[in-house]
Parts: sequence; C-alpha cells; structure tokens
Amino acid sequence: MDLSRFRWTPNPLQGALVATALACLLHSSTAATEFFVATTGSNTNPGTQAAPFRTIQHAADLMQPGDACVLRGGTYRETVRPRISGAPGKPLRFVAFGGESVTVSGADLLAGDWSVHGGNVYKGATDKRFVQLFADGKMMYEARWPNSPLDDPMVMNRAEAGAGTDYDTLADPSLPPGDWNGALVLIWPGSRWTNSTRQVVDYVAGKGFRFDRTLRPAKADPYHETDPYRPRPGNPYLLFGSLAGLDTPGEWCLDADKGVVYLFPVGGGSPASHTIEVKQRDYAFDLSGLGCVEVHGVNVFAAAVNMTDAHDCLLENCRLRYPEHLREIDGYKMPPIKNVVTGRNNEWRHCSIACSATTALRLAGENNRLVNSLVHEADYLGTSRGGLELSGTGAVVRQCTLFRAGRDIVQHGGAK
Repeated sequence: MDLSRFRWTPNPLQGALVATALACLLHSSTAATEFFVATTGSNTNPGTQAAPFRTIQHAADLMQPGDACVLRGGTYRETVRPRISGAPGKPLRFVAFGGESVTVSGADLLAGDWSVHGGNVYKGATDKRFVQLFADGKMMYEARWPNSPLDDPMVMNRAEAGAGTDYDTLADPSLPPGDWNGALVLIWPGSRWTNSTRQVVDYVAGKGFRFDRTLRPAKADPYHETDPYRPRPGNPYLLFGSLAGLDTPGEWCLDADKGVVYLFPVGGGSPASHTIEVKQRDYAFDLSGLGCVEVHGVNVFAAAVNMTDAHDCLLENCRLRYPEHLREIDGYKMPPIKNVVTGRNNEWRHCSIACSATTALRLAGENNRLVNSLVHEADYLGTSRGGLELSGTGAVVRQCTLFRAGRDIVQHGGAK
C-alpha cells in the first residue's frame, strides 16, 4: 500500500509561519543562544551556523531556558534528552532549519559484507540484536508463514487452527515443512478478543506442535459459561521467526546465537545496494518529567516521543513513522505504549503518526491535546489496544483524522 497518499503536509500558510518563527528566533536580540547541529559537524565545534555540532544531544546538554537548537538536514541516530527544562515564555526549542528535511531515527545502519546464502537469500554477520529491519525506509517482515503482502502492514494473512487445538497444543494438517522449533506463533485464541505469542515446541509438519507455555488463563473468566480465551479450531494464527519461512522478497531472519542475519531483498540483488537499517532505540526525544520543551518540523523514524509526566511541551509539524514494534505479546499483559503524553498542558499539533505495532499515541494526564493531526495504520499487530488511547482529565482531540486500526480506532477508558 502506498502510504504517501496519506501523508500530512502543512499548508503554505503554516510553512510560512514556521519559517517566520525560525527567522525571528535566529535574529532575536535577547540573550538566548542558538546552537546549530549538522550531520557534517563536530562536537568540538562552537555550535554556530558556520561550525555546527554533530549531535543534537551535545546541544541539548548545553541549552538553557530560551535557547534553540537548529537542525540542518539529514538523519540523526540518537535519543535526545534535554538536561533541564525550559521556563514559561522561555522554552527549549528544537527546530528543523527552514526547507531542510530532518529525521531523528531509532534505527542504525546495518553495515558489513553480504554473501549469498542460497537462491535469492543473502546473509551477513552482525552483533546487533533487533526485532525490526528496514530496507530503503520500509519495514520488512520477519520470515513468516503464511506470507503477507509487503505493501500494506494492515493486511495479515493467517492460517486457521485445526481439530485438536487447545490450551497447550495447536494442530493443523496444513503446517509447512521445515524446522519451526524455537520460532513464535501469534494466535488469536477463543473469541479472538486479543492475541498472544508462544514459542513453538515439538514441531511436526502437517500435524501440529506444542506451546512452550500454556494459554490457559491464570484465573477463570467469571462472566461466561465457557472460557472465551480457550484456543479452538478455526482460530487464526501465523508462524514467524524461522529460517524455514524465509521464502519471499521482503523477509528477514536473525540467528542471534550465530550472529547472522538473513535477508531476501525486494527486487533481487545484494542488500549492499540498499539502505538496510535495524531498530536500536525506543525514543527519538525523551521529554519525560520535563517542561517547556518544543520540537518543530522534525521527522521521527523507528522511534517515539516520550512526554510521560511532562508539562507545557509541544510537538509541532512532525511526522512519525514506525514509532514502535514488538515481537512478543501475552494477551492483555502488554509492554508500555511508546508514544505517551501524560502530565499536563502538553500538545501535539499538525503531526502525523503512521505504522505503529500497537497504540499510536496514549493521551492521559490533565489538559493534554492532539490537534489537527493524522493517525493511521495503528495496531497493525491486531492486539487488544486502540489506535489512540484516551484517559485522564480534559483531554482534547480536535480536527484530527484517524483511520485504519487493528482493533479499535479510539479507546477511552476513564477519560473525563
């Protein structure tokens, strides 16, 4: 699926306002300092426009209330956490230089030599550990069965469990050949209200396998005559994480014990002719517990923005893609959401959030806002979460477009 047609783009007036604000910022006669950062810079430089720093974090360590960090175009592979908060009327500002594309990425380049493993599959040595791999800026799929179309993360082909499936065993006469022991199964058990992963044990092709841990709930459901979470025939599932499933373009597999990654490149040829990246960090900006910090005009790739317990912070004109991914799920026992706004009086404005494994954004706390923004392709793993989760007091979602979520578009438990 071509997600570019859903891309949020500021209108010319908004762009002019951003440029004007930046110009005013750079030519201010106040005592505030403007630090410049560029991918060609050095942290031994003074941080001026002519001699910029290399990393955003270096500037963040030096900033005082009212200061600005101006980012020249390029990709910055780091997590930025300001040393201190700004102050009312004197925020810390991180601003993309006018007309230049700036990305803060949670992914690192996967460098090294590639060789043919067999057919169109290549292999390379790596000491990195990761759960998500990208080729030319697009998420590839961990080797799976059945295969799914690469162009739309919301389309997930699944098999159906057969007779004999229960809390501890999955049976299916269509199970593929090969060794899937140690791989993972993602299954929507019982009434399919949520899903879980389990490791595959004692795999027999065309027959079945055991789960490494039971899917029997720790406590019986008191509201139904039969257990709505009991796996049964017809439940959808898929297998992933085995070299046996690496059979179609756009798939990969990591053997962490051997330090080898396998990849079936789209279009054929060596991965060396593509930009291969792997997720290494959860956050592009960590503003948790901070106040009066602003981020303007920055793209965020393979990472999230953390505003847990923040106050009076602003994210504006930012585009977030692939903010989170996870490999293992255990029903309602989910890891923390990554894009989080709690605390008070924070705002995300004119932003887009696309391609999140679970929730795209959690908006809680007091008087926090999501305004004129776009949220789509959320919860592509089909978990129990919503694309947008609302709670707390005084949350505002205004002039936003939300569409395509794996379960609920919006969940609002306890919101007031």
